[in-house]
Amino acid sequence: MQFHQQFADAAAQLGEALQHGDNKRAIHISHSVKGAGANLGLQTISSLAAQIEQTLKQGKSVEVSTLTALQQAFEPLTVWVSQHQADASTQPDIDPSEPQGVEPERMAAQLVQIHQLLLTNMGSAMQHWQTLWKHCSAPQRAALAEVADCLENFEVEQARQLLAQLNNQLIAASEDS
Repeated sequence: MQFHQQFADAAAQLGEALQHGDNKRAIHISHSVKGAGANLGLQTISSLAAQIEQTLKQGKSVEVSTLTALQQAFEPLTVWVSQHQADASTQPDIDPSEPQGVEPERMAAQLVQIHQLLLTNMGSAMQHWQTLWKHCSAPQRAALAEVADCLENFEVEQARQLLAQLNNQLIAASEDS
């Protein structure tokens, strides 16, 4: 969530800097967004920010459509963060009335899908994660807690590693039974 708090209005900040002729500030903002986005696996955001940075360094004008695309790339994160914050403030961590848990085969399939989506579509990955989380039992949530923490902090690579480990554990457990 720190990334979102710091950069959610990056397109607006860039537009403001460019309107005032402050290319140095615009380059700094785009460079920061590019690096932070890349570190978190947010490829679209990082790529657009890199494009803006390169355009500015070449002394060219940034197209409004590029700033708009950057703003749109943040929208799934904005939606997820606002939903997550609302859910966190209105719901207990574990609701005893929830289902008894997710079948191991379904859990494995969901973990693989989330793992893949984290590379291409953070918004969809977060939606799948929330759906999975809502159906997990308390013990399953305990096993997934570290992944949840990583996703909450947009630590995408760490989350992907943990998802792969959990999936391997599920596969091994199903082979043993």
